[in-house]
Amino acid sequence: MYIPHYNKTPSCFIRMGDYKLIKFYGDYLEEKDFSKIIPEAKIELYNLRNDISEQYDLSESMPEKVREMEKMLNEWLKETGAKMPVKNENFNPEKWSYATSCKVDEDGNIIPIEKR
Repeated sequence: MYIPHYNKTPSCFIRMGDYKLIKFYGDYLEEKDFSKIIPEAKIELYNLRNDISEQYDLSESMPEKVREMEKMLNEWLKETGAKMPVKNENFNPEKWSYATSCKVDEDGNIIPIEKR
């Protein structure tokens, strides 16, 4: 999915019981400074029972759970024939601007620039 909540980075997620794993496939925006692009993929893990707002990433402290859930996610993506993101070789970070990104409301409707 590509949605603002996940910093406009191609991502997918899986939930198993209390745990949710989010897999980001490429560059993502720094949460505290949207003008900063971090050039790497990442995985986050949350315990939704204890952290419904997903504030405490457990991926480093629970590597076995990450491996288990990522394996299940990858198997499901393969089984369903999901289209995976590919790198845009023409992307130029020097010309990129957060302001050019689309913004959407909670219903998924694009918010025109003049109303932002």
